[in-house]
Formats: sequence, C-alpha cells, structure tokens
Amino acid sequence: MKIYKRPETIDISDLLKEIEQQTPPESVRFIEQSMAMANYIETLLLDKGLKQKDLADKLGKSEAEISKWLSGTHNFTLRSIAKIEAVLNEKIIEFPQRRAKNRLKSEDRKTSIDFANKISRVQSKKLAKI
Repeated sequence: MKIYKRPETIDISDLLKEIEQQTPPESVRFIEQSMAMANYIETLLLDKGLKQKDLADKLGKSEAEISKWLSGTHNFTLRSIAKIEAVLNEKIIEFPQRRAKNRLKSEDRKTSIDFANKISRVQSKKLAKI
C-alpha cells in the first residue's frame, strides 16, 4: 500500500499577495476600476428599482451580456458607458476640472460648445443605431 504525503497547507493570503506583486500596476488598476464601475452601475439600478433585465431591454442587449458586463471584468468602452448613462439618465464618469494654462476665452468656449452640440445632434442618430 502506497502512503501519500499530505500536501502543505497553502495560506491563501500569502498566495494572493504573491499574485498581486507579480501583477502589473495597470492591470491592478483596471481590475479595481472595472469592479468599481460594475458596482456603481448595479447601485444605480437598485436606486432606480431596475434589474439587469431592464437595463438589457433599454440597451437592446441580452440579459446574459449585461450580467457579464456587471461581473466586474468587462472592459467598458466610452460608447457603452455613454449608452448606459443615457438610458439611466445618470452620469457614470465625471472628470475633474483642471486649470489649463491657456484657457479658452468665453466666446471661444461658447463656439466650441456650440460646435460639439451640432456634432452631437448629428451623431446621436448614428449612436442610437449601434
């Protein structure tokens, strides 16, 4: 009869620390941000009394796809985030205002905003089809 040795007990926390140390910083950030994004979208759904199926219907996606998106490992595109923001009528990403050395003059800023709005109206029909 063959006698087997018991395997060493592995401390999971040590294993996780070792994996984290070997993971590139941008990958760690990606995972953290993906999980935060999925969690935030889930929170918005809860706040609005919606389910994943409701979001799927509003986006024209399958419930399974939305479930994958909200697993925390999905690589959201800006386009998909914009669509989710539009159907939930909520901001998901906000950028901090920074002081630029060469800030636009108010009339230049207004012209830029008007131009962006014109493009937005033209592109909104195209985006709705995607």
